[in-house]
Amino acid sequence: MLYRTYVVPPNQYITFQPLNWPQFSLEEALTRGTLWPNLFSPYHPNRNVQEGGS
Repeated sequence: MLYRTYVVPPNQYITFQPLNWPQFSLEEALTRGTLWPNLFSPYHPNRNVQEGGS
């Protein structure tokens, strides 16, 4: 394993809704699951699963 990454939930370091933070458009926020780009954390599933066999 070359490296490990961890996603820290935003409620661990943001205790209130910040004023004047940049925001996604409504459509983009619904697609990404958050209104604020600073809290967006994309999901990258593990791609090492072999296909076609069980």
